[in-house]
Amino acid sequence: MANDTLTTARVADGEDVLGSHQRLTTWDTTLSDSYVTGGYTITPQRFGLKVVRAVLVGEVNTAALGYTVQYVSSTGKLAVLTGAMAQPAGNTDLSTLTLRLLFIGE
Repeated sequence: MANDTLTTARVADGEDVLGSHQRLTTWDTTLSDSYVTGGYTITPQRFGLKVVRAVLVGEVNTAALGYTVQYVSSTGKLAVLTGAMAQPAGNTDLSTLTLRLLFIGE
């Protein structure tokens, strides 16, 4: 069965506030050992937010260099694409991929 679990850790000093509503929060995220077709579900509460407006991918480890990662706001999912710009097959082990993600939200 596919595993929608991400391992996350808040980056020290990785938070800021812009104006009265926008918050920035930075997390190191390791993907799971069983990719879920369509992507990983991103819940705002998990990252200390009420709403996620955008997710930017910062630093990645070398295992992640052959992939593109994007946040799909319409589905609330973090999708992974291969070099051929296709999603990996369901249940693909991506547990060696570590990403630094910057969340923008409220």
